[in-house]
Amino acid sequence: MSRKDRNGESIPLLHVYGQFAWHDDVFIIGNRQALKALLEAVKKALEQGKGEADGVFVADGEGYSIVVIRKDDPWPEGWERLALPYTEDYARDRREGIFWPGDLVRESWWCR
Repeated sequence: MSRKDRNGESIPLLHVYGQFAWHDDVFIIGNRQALKALLEAVKKALEQGKGEADGVFVADGEGYSIVVIRKDDPWPEGWERLALPYTEDYARDRREGIFWPGDLVRESWWCR
């Protein structure tokens, strides 16, 4: 059973669990509505370079947006300044001069 908002609409619930360290799996767990929003964001990123889905929620009720960015730069040259996504302290990227996903959006790197 999915959560409903005050209007009886299904609330798009989506949990994304990133990699703690090297070789760890990423898990995306969502209800149908949230997974459809994610799919549309991916489709838009494939077509236009960037896709967004606004108004998805974590089970505690906190809302957020999904931002999907297509980056077609060659590897490793075009990716070496992008921060590594590991969240565990011992694996966290501490290099200077790297870009985090928010930096990419603010600087419009996604459209290069």
